[in-house]
Amino acid sequence: MTLNTQQKRYGITAPYTIPQVFLPTSIDGFHTRPLPDHMTYKVARLNNRMREVLDQLQRYLLPLSAVRSQIVVIRAILIELYEDTYPEFSQLADMYTLETNHLVQEDHLPDYDRHHLAGYIVYDDYFGVVRVPKLSPVQLLGQCVSTTYAMLGDLPFTMLAREEIIMLFTALYKLFNCFLESEVDDVPPVPASYVMQENNNLEAIALLWTTLATDSVQRKNIAMFRWLIGHHTFNMITIFLTAAVTNAIQAIEAKDNKTIIAELDRAATYLRAGIACEWYAANFSHSIYTDIVRPTMIRQDIPGGDGFSGDQNAEFNRFKVAKENLKRAVRTAYDEDGLPADVELALRQFVEMYVQDAEHHVLLAAAMVGNTPSIAQEEWQKDLPTSTAVQSAVDFLRDMVISRREEFSKPVTKSADPILQPVEQFTIPTTSTAIPVATVDDFAKTNIILREIADQPYIIGKTDGEYWAVSARCTHKDFLLSEVMDDKGCLVCTKHGAQFEPSSGKRLRGPVGTTDLPTFEIINDEGTLLIKGIHE
Repeated sequence: MTLNTQQKRYGITAPYTIPQVFLPTSIDGFHTRPLPDHMTYKVARLNNRMREVLDQLQRYLLPLSAVRSQIVVIRAILIELYEDTYPEFSQLADMYTLETNHLVQEDHLPDYDRHHLAGYIVYDDYFGVVRVPKLSPVQLLGQCVSTTYAMLGDLPFTMLAREEIIMLFTALYKLFNCFLESEVDDVPPVPASYVMQENNNLEAIALLWTTLATDSVQRKNIAMFRWLIGHHTFNMITIFLTAAVTNAIQAIEAKDNKTIIAELDRAATYLRAGIACEWYAANFSHSIYTDIVRPTMIRQDIPGGDGFSGDQNAEFNRFKVAKENLKRAVRTAYDEDGLPADVELALRQFVEMYVQDAEHHVLLAAAMVGNTPSIAQEEWQKDLPTSTAVQSAVDFLRDMVISRREEFSKPVTKSADPILQPVEQFTIPTTSTAIPVATVDDFAKTNIILREIADQPYIIGKTDGEYWAVSARCTHKDFLLSEVMDDKGCLVCTKHGAQFEPSSGKRLRGPVGTTDLPTFEIINDEGTLLIKGIHE
């Protein structure tokens, strides 16, 4: 089958042309199965190759260019799959366009989401998202295939960090795995003709790059391609993220711990991959963002006058609704007995990825816009007096990081415990009892000694005739301090170079996170030294 990629505005198109995407109006009726057997085999073939790429990237210090041959094979399988899905997938273009978005969403948006409609229309129009009531498993596969194909064609030519690339492949592997009922063995290889065709395609793109980087028109095309395709990939992965959270909620209600853990793990992977999509979308310089990308988002017809904003992203808003439902489900199911340890661990990992999403937003905003307001902030700040101190985009995002960190660990009400108890910094429990720890004679030939009490190490010292005691564990990573002072008379941790003043425990030097050592009182009782403030 020969596809006319020059004329179509959806699916698989010519290199660096930006297709429209078809996304559902909600995840109600979201299904990845069943697929015809011949498609299932090809999805299994695709995932086998994905797994090989992941193995190479994780085990060896290889640049992405070194696994390009695998990407060629993956794209060949994607083309093969796309040809299978095309007859059913292409029906969407006959029924839905950007012009039908308003009507489709008016008819199918959930009630809780209707107040976002005007914002969704603007966002979808900008990113070329065509809304449909729902996608069949074959149509959903067709959209996932075409979006992945577009992104992978450009990925070898980016400067994306290794960890982001690994997370993208991990998420795509888990995403396509959702289309499989079970493991499929004895999958035949992809036909050589597809591989040869795809190798020629990537060779042609590589040849284009001899002129693309310096051509002003092509520079704009590539920047906008990454910006839009990165968001397409983000939205696609976020749909699967919301579905995973929804599955976890159903498993919580059924007290199916194995499924809860599996779905929360899947959701955490999708959250982390969403970060990778953001970095891919902005894989260009600050000046390209400022001169080319940002101006395309400045709109005067935004409903409510709030400016163009990520808050108009329907997929992420639906994830946030699912996240709130997850919190309620956890409170209801585990209010009395508490979370099982393995479920709590999976939930904490999910929350960590949710926080990291905001943290990476801070880094990305700092790189792209610096200490300036976002487009939405610029709009509403116009109404403020000129002397008013205002937040930058980075300020706002830093506040969001703090909010997300507290979200799952704050009590819901004065009488209700938080979903996850905050992890407190390690402190040594204290008591008013004075415990014998050494004698004056012990210091006849030394100024410091190490003692262990109740499995905790302490350094007892003598300076200018005064006795003192501090914890012998470094406050950076809890390693044991050296029993020997350095040449400046300071306590040291030989692991990462932290340095402390002996008698006061004051931190003089050390990695980020190092704090002062806990100190304890020493009482000289007729030659017996007692330490006060610790447990026996």
